[in-house]
Amino acid sequence: MGERVTLTYTVDLDELEEEVSRLYSSATNILGQRIKGSKKAEKMLTLSAYEDIDDLRRELSIVDTKLQEINSIINGYLSYQTQLNARNHTPDQTVNEDTD
Repeated sequence: MGERVTLTYTVDLDELEEEVSRLYSSATNILGQRIKGSKKAEKMLTLSAYEDIDDLRRELSIVDTKLQEINSIINGYLSYQTQLNARNHTPDQTVNEDTD
């Protein structure tokens, strides 16, 4: 896996579900393609088997990173929702009336 960079971009809140779903599909597609293309080597103690396993480990690392990023987005969203709910459920402050 090459060097990684952090990107920051925004999406409308009503598009977040679709964006997270797209990211998740990207991760699972990598796994699906790898599984479809996988076949067990006839002999495991070979350079070819070693290279196949190493490639699989690298791809799993990429998928793990993508899933970690998705979890981070979900965690941020859930934190936002919790704060929003807390703000909406705080009792209104009462206004003191002058009794002159």
